[in-house]
Order: sequence, then structure tokens, then C-alpha cells
Amino acid sequence: MTKFSDIRESLNGSKPEDQSLGYTLPLSQAACALDSMKTQEPIEILVSTFSALLHVLMDPYSLSLQEVRVVHEGAGAYYSTTWDDSRYYVLVRNYNQPILGNQILVFDRQFRQLSEMNCGGAIREGHQIRLVDGCLLICNTNNNCLTKVRLTDNSIEHFYPLSASRDSNFNHINSISFYGNRLWLVAANRYRNSFFMCFDYPSMALLEVDAVGLAAHNLIEWQEWRMTCDSYHGSLVLTRKGFDESKNEFPMFTIHLFPDTDEVAVERIVMSNAYFRERRGVPIFPRGLAVSGNLALVGISEITRRAMRHDSLSQIMAIEGLEKVLEGGKPDQVKASELGRYGAVMDVRILNRDDLGHAF
Repeated sequence: MTKFSDIRESLNGSKPEDQSLGYTLPLSQAACALDSMKTQEPIEILVSTFSALLHVLMDPYSLSLQEVRVVHEGAGAYYSTTWDDSRYYVLVRNYNQPILGNQILVFDRQFRQLSEMNCGGAIREGHQIRLVDGCLLICNTNNNCLTKVRLTDNSIEHFYPLSASRDSNFNHINSISFYGNRLWLVAANRYRNSFFMCFDYPSMALLEVDAVGLAAHNLIEWQEWRMTCDSYHGSLVLTRKGFDESKNEFPMFTIHLFPDTDEVAVERIVMSNAYFRERRGVPIFPRGLAVSGNLALVGISEITRRAMRHDSLSQIMAIEGLEKVLEGGKPDQVKASELGRYGAVMDVRILNRDDLGHAF
């Protein structure tokens, strides 16, 4: 049997022989063995909830949770996290001390708090954030805009994608994604069809607007699809990029989520107005989406009054085998796990794998 020490020595240039089998371990096999060992590492996840920031370890095979650790609590609602090579930046909103409003908590990579940034009245009801080129880009939801905070001098700049509705929650801009030089914003639109807005960055020239879902949160580009949480209907929605209706394709798939039974149900949809239909799934509110390879992680919240969101049940639902779902089959594995009573899930990030929700 090949030992880890043998693999390490082989990579260093020596040629250890396996005494039980009598052959020299090739370098390619040694590298594969190391890769195999690496894939056994738990999936490291950061979950922002209405009352805490959670560091979660998930078994990569069973998709069950191995550990849920509270990184920080007591600062209010933890809305979103972004990071660079040395620091995490966490947007929080303090409901108990309204004078504090929105703040950015800064942690090192071991989750030790270093500082905090007070946003004052510049950020109202902030949601998802991203760090890009030394600037924090914040979905400034109740100001109906995107706000840029430059970390070198804390200067602030507001961008209003829909200038007719300033200083309001009319469009409920809640999510931000980056792919190359394209910046995507999600506007939930409060009881109207949500839409995605695509801009060139940094010029912020509008490139595209697509309608999708109700109470939409998150946007991830995965293969030829765009994936979002259709929070109103308790489902994920996948929209094909570059859809041509004349080819009679199905532009959308809806993946209905059933966390109580570890199941999903797939529905093909042609017309966007089909979203105005009855909910098929259980009464849940999916929000917070991370995708790595064929694995999707979805934050699952109970539907409650705002006053109860801080201690309602938090869950995370893992769906492995997305490609099989789109081919009409069943996913390889579906697993919903309770995090605890940490309130509504706001954001989900994968830390030790490529996370398409935090891509550049």
C-alpha cells in the first residue's frame, strides 16, 4: 500500500518502491493520489444569516454538515461577505441600534476582527457586496442604487441604474455578480417580475436587461445558463443565455426545492409570465446561492414576519449533479441540513473551491 510519505518523496524526485506490490510509483499516480486526498477535504462555507456569521464544514461525499461554528454575532443582521487575499469584509445592519445603521466589519483570514467601517446614512438597507479593484460595491437597496466605497480613502460614489426612482426601495436591488468586465445587478422589483441588469464595468454602460422570476435573489453564470433564486416560488430558475424563441427551445428550467424530503422537481417553462402561478414547493424562501462545478448550495429560510427572522430556522440545501437535472434526469444527490436557529439565510459563499458566485 502506498503511503503518504512515499507520495511526498516521489514528488521530491526519489523513486520509492511499494514493498507489497514490488513496483515503482509513477509520478503521475502520485500526483493523482495527492489530488484525491485533497478532494476529501471538507467543503468550507461561509453563511450570513439574520443573527450570525457562520463558518460551516460539509462532507464532500455525503453533503452532510460536519461543523457549524459561529464566527461573529451580536452586530445585527449579517447580509453578505466578500474578501481578498488577506481580509474578509462583512456587511451588517444593526436593528437594535438604528443609529449605527449599516456597517462593514473587517476580519483577517482567521476571522479575527480587525476593524469596522461606519457607513452613516450613505448605505440604507444594504444587501449583497463585492470587492473589486480595491473598492467595495454594495447593493444599496433602500437608495435604489449601487454604491462604491474606495478602501484607500473611504470615498463614496453612488450609481443609479434607474434614476427615476432614487432614494426608494422601488426596484429592491439586492445582488451583484461579476464575469469578466460584465457587472450584473438583480432587481427583485417587489411583487413585480424581477430582472437582471448587465453593465460594462467600470463604464457602467447598460448592456442587457432580462426579466426572470419573482423576488429574485443572486445571479450565477453556469455553463450556458444563468441561475437565480426565485424566492417567491421557493425554487431555482435557470435561464439559457442567448435564447432564440424561433428555435422552439425551452429558455427556462425551474428546480422546485423540497428540503423536508431531500428532493427537487424540475419543470420546463417557455413564457416568462408563467411565473405568475401557484407555488409548487413547500413554504420556504431560498436566498443565498453558491455554485462550484456540478454542486449548488442554496440557503433556505422559513417564511416569517420580519420580527421573527432573527431566530427562525436556517438551512442549507446541497444539489449535486446539475447537468443531469438539465438533461431530464435526477441529481446525483440532494441533501438539506439544518444550521440552527440563526435566522433567515442572507448569503452563502464557498471558500476553498471555485465559487461562481464570487467569480471575477
